[in-house]
Formats: sequence, C-alpha cells, structure tokens
Amino acid sequence: MQNGKTIYIVDDDIDDMLLISEAVNSTDKHIKIVSCENGVELIEKIELASSEQPSLILLDMNMPKMNGIETLEYIRSNPAFDHIPVVMLSTTDNLNLIESAYKAGVNTFYTKPVNYQDLKSIACELTSFFMNGQQKSAEQ
Repeated sequence: MQNGKTIYIVDDDIDDMLLISEAVNSTDKHIKIVSCENGVELIEKIELASSEQPSLILLDMNMPKMNGIETLEYIRSNPAFDHIPVVMLSTTDNLNLIESAYKAGVNTFYTKPVNYQDLKSIACELTSFFMNGQQKSAEQ
C-alpha cells in the first residue's frame, strides 16, 4: 500500500501545526501528516523512516533546539535527503532571513497567513505543485 504521499510538518507552535495539518487534509484526505516540534525531531524521524521518505517538508523558521535554517542546511547537505522538497512557512517577514532560507536551499517560502482561508489556499498550491506534479496546471 505505497501511496507515498507524506508531508512532514515541523513547527513548535502546536496550534499552527494543527491548522496547517487541517488545511493540508482539506485539500487531500489521503496525505499522511507527520508532525515534529523542531528540527532535531524531524531529522530523527526521517533517518528512522528511510524506506518512507517525505514527499514534502513544511518547515517553520523559528524553533528551539534546531531552527529552520539549520535544519534545512542539514537536509541539503545529506545525499539521502537533499532531493526532498522543503517549503518554509514562517511568521517572519525579515528579508535577510528569507534570503538565508533561499541560500540554504528552500524550494519556496511563505509568510504564515493570518486567516485560515489563506492557509487553505497555500495548502492547495503546495499539494497541487509538490504532491501531484502539477497535473492540473494547464487549462485547456
């Protein structure tokens, strides 16, 4: 039963993590969500689950133990994980931090929206692009 759609959500704010999970599941109920509260926990989980790699990692920037940039640098420096798409979803709008995320290899960066409908729109974009290979991208 290898449907293979797994998103790892890494965020130390439990409320944000639950909202993001709900938004993702509203776009596709078949996506498996794995939650992590920081970068250290994410790395432990993806190293243990080597047979079931994430299809996508949604990563917060500001977290204890290992922040988003440090986590991203680890993922991009490890050949076993460097192919995994990583999207940063953070409250920061600091351009230097956002630039650091892109330099570290993030696929894209979103500032966390203030309302749930905007979060659902982001989840829809991400699942369409990263999970379905843009199958619905062309209107003909």
